[in-house]
Amino acid sequence: MRRHEFFFWLIRIPLDLLIVIGAFLIAREIRVTTDLIPWLTLPYRTLELNYLLGIAGASYAIVGTIFSFQKLYAIEKLSGIIEEIFTIIKSVFVSFFIMIGLLYLTNWFPYETILIPRLILIYAFLFSMAGIILGRIWIRWIRIYGFTHGWFQKKRILLIMNHSEPHMEKSLTNQYHITIVGYLSPFSQKSHFKYLGTIGSHAEVIEEEDIDEVIILSHDLPYELKKTLFEYCQIHGIIYRYVGNMYETAKNNTHIDFLGRIPLVEIRTIGLTAWGRVVKRAFDVVLSLLLLIVLAPLWILLSLIIVLESTGFPFYISVRIGRGGRRFSMIKFRSMTRDAELMKSAMPNDRTDGPLFKLKDDPRITKFGKWIRRWSIDELPQIINVLRGDMSFIGPRPHLPNEVSQYSEKQRQVLTIKPGITGMAQVYGRDNNSFDREIELDLFYIENWSLLLDTKILLLTFRAVFQGK
Repeated sequence: MRRHEFFFWLIRIPLDLLIVIGAFLIAREIRVTTDLIPWLTLPYRTLELNYLLGIAGASYAIVGTIFSFQKLYAIEKLSGIIEEIFTIIKSVFVSFFIMIGLLYLTNWFPYETILIPRLILIYAFLFSMAGIILGRIWIRWIRIYGFTHGWFQKKRILLIMNHSEPHMEKSLTNQYHITIVGYLSPFSQKSHFKYLGTIGSHAEVIEEEDIDEVIILSHDLPYELKKTLFEYCQIHGIIYRYVGNMYETAKNNTHIDFLGRIPLVEIRTIGLTAWGRVVKRAFDVVLSLLLLIVLAPLWILLSLIIVLESTGFPFYISVRIGRGGRRFSMIKFRSMTRDAELMKSAMPNDRTDGPLFKLKDDPRITKFGKWIRRWSIDELPQIINVLRGDMSFIGPRPHLPNEVSQYSEKQRQVLTIKPGITGMAQVYGRDNNSFDREIELDLFYIENWSLLLDTKILLLTFRAVFQGK
C-alpha cells in the first residue's frame, strides 16, 4: 500500500463528515430565508445549533457505516468515478430512509424532545449527496494531477501474454496511475510496450524492474505456467491479476475489477486487505499498550525469580524471520540456563518432520522455566515486538534463520504476513502437529483472515493456556 493511497483514504472520512455538517447548516439557513419549495408557504420551523449538530453527527454515522459496507472507504479503490457516484447516491438515499425511520417511526429521543423539520432533513441529505460527490471528484482530480506531475509513485506493471493483444494494450496506455514496464512473451511481438524476455525469465525481470503487479492478458497460457507465475507472486508479495471472461468462475479469494474497459480478476494471495491491515494493526497497538500497563508488576516479579534461579539476563533475545524475510529480535522470558545456545549443538533433535528443533526432555530448561513454559508465560515479552510492529498477536510463529533457510517454496508463503504470538497451529493440535500440518493451518489463516477469525483464535488461546496445554 502506497502512502498516498492511505492519505486519500484518511481525508475522505473527515471530508465527508464536514460536508454532512455543512449541508445541515446550509439547509437550516436556507429554511430561515425561504420556504424551500417555490409557491408553497409552510409553517416556519428550525433547529437550535446544538440539536442540528447532533442530528448531523448521527446522520453521518449512518452514512459512513453504509459507505464502509459499500467499500467507498476502501484504501486502494480502483472503480471508475461513474460507478462511485451511483454507489454514493444509493448509499445516501438508504441512509436517509434509515434516519427517517429512526426519527419518525418511533417515539424515542430526540423526537420526543424536539420537532425536527422534515424539509431541513430532506435538503440536508440532498446537499450532502451533492457535496460528497463533488468531494470525490475533487479527490480524483488531485490524484490524476499528482500522478501526471510525478507527485505520486505509479504502480509498476508487467504484462504476460502468449500473443499480441492490441485492443487491451491500447486501453492500458490510457491509465494515469500505472506504468506498464513491458511484457513477457514466447517471442517479441508487435506491441505498444517493451519486450523484456520470455515468460520463464519472470523472476529476474520482476526483481530488476521492481514490479508491483503482474497482469496475464492471454487466456491460452498453459496451466503449469500460470501456476508457476501465481506461486512466485504469492511468495514475493506481487499482485497477480488476469483478464477475465464471462466463463470465469469466481472463488472466495478472487476479486473482479476494471482497468479501463478491461475486466481483471485478481487472485488475492492473502485475506488481509489494506483496510484489514489497518484494523489489525490498531487492534495490536491498543491491546499491547493495555497489557503492558496491566502486566508490568508481574513482569518485574518474574524477572526477579528468573535471575535468582539462574544468573544472567532475565530475557532471551533471539533473531527470527518475519514478514517478507525481514530479521527482527524476538523477546521471551528466559526459561533455560545461561549457556543454553552453546549446548544446543550437542543435543539430539527429536523432531524429524521438518527444519524445526525440538527436544522432549530438554535438560537446559530450568525448573521455573518448565512452569512458565507450561502456562506460556515465557511468551509475554513478545507484546513489545507487537507494539514495535515486528509481530502481531495472531499469525504464524516466527522461526530461526537457519530453519527458514530450509523451507520449501510453498512453506515460505507463511512469510507473507507478520508472525504472531499465537496462531492456528497453536490452538489446533499445538505440539501434536507435524510441520506440514502447521504450514497448512498457517496458510489457511493467511488466505481466510478476518477479524472474527482473529477473535476466535485469541479466545481459543486463552482456553488452551488456562488448561495448561
